[in-house]
Amino acid sequence: MVQLEIWKNMVKKTPPKYILGDLKVPVALFTGDQDYLADPTDVAQLIKEIPAAKLVFKKDTAEYSHIDPIWGINANNLIYPDILHLFSQYE
Repeated sequence: MVQLEIWKNMVKKTPPKYILGDLKVPVALFTGDQDYLADPTDVAQLIKEIPAAKLVFKKDTAEYSHIDPIWGINANNLIYPDILHLFSQYE
């Protein structure tokens, strides 16, 4: 069934609208000013649509791009402590 839904999205060329107001889980959002895969306008819209009660953490790391939380040479200092703290809150 999932494969059928993926195929339908590929045929349409546009993803279905996801209703962020229906989120039931806490959301942590990490952004970076060098992220060329996430348009700043889209990120701003995402932040507006996530219910305030569900956006439990937001961090913008100016010099970071999309993959830097994984590959960044200073991710262990800039990102990982926040992730570990969040894990400890929601285990």
